Amino acid sequence: MHADVNEIVYTELNKKWKDTCKIILGGEIGELKDYEKWLSDNLSPRTVYTDSKGREIVISVPHYGKNSRWISFDEVDFNKRYPPIHISSERIGEIESLLNAVRDRIYYTGNVVLGNSKFVDKSTGIFESYFVYHSERCAYCKYITHTTQATSCEYMFGCNGHGSTSFCIKTFATMYSSRCFECSKAEYCADCYYSHNLANCQHCFFCFNLKNKRYCIGNLQLSPEKYHEIKNRLLSEMREMLIRDKKLPSLLALCKTPPQNQKELEIILAKMQNKGMAERENAAIIEKAFADTAKLLFGKPYSQIDRYAKWLNQYTARLEDGKSCASGKRIVVPEHLDFHFYPRNRLLTEEEAGFIGEKLQISHQELERLSIKNAAEIISKIAYFCPNWTLGTVKNAIDAIINFESSNCYKNILNINSKYSAFGYWARDSEYVFGGNEVRNSSFCINCYHSAKLQRCFEVDASRNCSDCYYCHDIENCRDCMFCFNVKNLRYAIGNFEIGREKYLEIKKKVLEELNEELEKSSAIRLSIFRLLD
Repeated sequence: MHADVNEIVYTELNKKWKDTCKIILGGEIGELKDYEKWLSDNLSPRTVYTDSKGREIVISVPHYGKNSRWISFDEVDFNKRYPPIHISSERIGEIESLLNAVRDRIYYTGNVVLGNSKFVDKSTGIFESYFVYHSERCAYCKYITHTTQATSCEYMFGCNGHGSTSFCIKTFATMYSSRCFECSKAEYCADCYYSHNLANCQHCFFCFNLKNKRYCIGNLQLSPEKYHEIKNRLLSEMREMLIRDKKLPSLLALCKTPPQNQKELEIILAKMQNKGMAERENAAIIEKAFADTAKLLFGKPYSQIDRYAKWLNQYTARLEDGKSCASGKRIVVPEHLDFHFYPRNRLLTEEEAGFIGEKLQISHQELERLSIKNAAEIISKIAYFCPNWTLGTVKNAIDAIINFESSNCYKNILNINSKYSAFGYWARDSEYVFGGNEVRNSSFCINCYHSAKLQRCFEVDASRNCSDCYYCHDIENCRDCMFCFNVKNLRYAIGNFEIGREKYLEIKKKVLEELNEELEKSSAIRLSIFRLLD
């Protein structure tokens, strides 16, 4: 991006930063550039490559191989005509020979800015957005910096994982919220600070696991007048610390010490009435869905999906086992946003967290002496975290974490309006999706990544509106393609060249024979879209 555009982006965002600080912190604290290191802490990993001309190319995920070649999205010539590939007749259909033939056409794309986006700098995966700086995977946003995975958001600084949210600093996993600071896992909330797991709350400070509350500090209900008195004192202290240190402690940093009220927790939870018998889990439904998907893609209905778990999870988010600090019940912890950083000795199940929120609070005496400096001590007895999140109707979710209106999900993370999925991350408005990462509006896919509107695809990355494609990157409106990169509107193509239906199907048959042989032998396929050149 030209230096003048870079300057325009920063100048405008610096103004919005100061406006946002006035709204959230009660006053300005200085220039945006002085806080960029703090704002970028704990965000999703990004990689910056330098091309042969010395220009920076931003990549939002770290999975690509060390020998990958890169090009900036604005330099891709989608109208380029490619010559036929040359393979000897005796080796045609061998994957190794195909890769050698198309090697000079394999370029991965960074700095991806799509749609009617303007004033975007040092960012990638941006769609229909304005004034974006140092951010990744954001759509329909404006005035955001050091922000990742945001949709329909504005005035966001140092934030990760948001939908329909505005005017936030250093927040994680919020939806339909505004004017928040250091909040984690909040929905339909406003004017909240240093809080976790809130729903439909307003004017809350140092609050945990609450619903439908207003004017609370440390889960303690206050009058509006008393709330604002304490809040203004805390904000003054926060501004002083920010101006001096250019950072503030995070919510999680304040909750590192082990809890001291174990007995109190046990007594409270003993009064919790268990819900009726849980719906019986049915893994067979998901097994069949995987077999059906495999048959469509490989011609064979592979069963026993757990055999392929390591392969399907190779480039996606992980799940770890934890347990409730109160009851010892098993808790699955996802590698999602800040969820996997939650203190392991402060975890509660979703049901426990919902019950205990209103039962624990700080005292009025503690309220009077509360400050940012001693907050860790005072909030210790209420600061408990829940790494699961369920909204709407969710059925047959087996070790599937963070589910919104989804069903028949297995050992995966963040299913939104999806069904029949396993061992993947962030399947949205999709079905029959296995493995992979951030796939939307798609079906019958295995190991596909950062794409939308895919049908019957395998190892496809950063692509849109495609079907029956294998090992492709940054393609759009393509059908029946293999090993294609940075092209549009192709059919029956290999290496960006259309070879015709008959020849394509002949080669595809041999490719599938080789893939099936490896999958049957090793329960995995070594070759991935991320590492074709390694």
